[in-house]
Amino acid sequence: MAPTGKWHVAATLSALVGGSDARYPAGTPAIVELDFPEDELMAKLKLPRAEWWPLAETLRTQRQFLNIRLPTGSRVAAGVARLASEFAAARFLIDPFRHGPTSAWQAQARLAERENVWLSTLGLRDAALWPRAEDVADAFYFMMGEVGASKVLYASGRTLPECSDAESWLSAVPCVDAAQRALILTLNAQELFG
Repeated sequence: MAPTGKWHVAATLSALVGGSDARYPAGTPAIVELDFPEDELMAKLKLPRAEWWPLAETLRTQRQFLNIRLPTGSRVAAGVARLASEFAAARFLIDPFRHGPTSAWQAQARLAERENVWLSTLGLRDAALWPRAEDVADAFYFMMGEVGASKVLYASGRTLPECSDAESWLSAVPCVDAAQRALILTLNAQELFG
């Protein structure tokens, strides 16, 4: 059930730049990753709208996603929520699970209540971070209740050969039915990435 077509991931950006800047990833990747240390990200999230506009406008016109690598905890959620609201035509992808079940991931997952924010389950696939099946099931239960399966993408950022057991992994989660599994594993990605 792997999606077809090419998936491109851009190199990490170290600044807020748009398509006219030479540092912006070439080749129109589907996902642009923004990875700043926590203090720097918090400072950038407080910048005025005009500072984010070159990046957000390029994302909108190129139909790209901005994957913001969020630090642990809930304090960054308000800044990302403001950014997503200010640039409603830009699309955002986050992985609230990348720090494990004790990281206040719920506040980050609730960001997907916004129309232009989606969640990746990449962190949930890390057995070192999420070793207990009960914690994974609880995370899915929370997601299905708060944002729904249409806002969840299976392990965005993984290469396709690593995803071969995706169906069985997701089938083991009791609160996810067959229709929700189809959305998470393929249908959402096909709709969003074409």
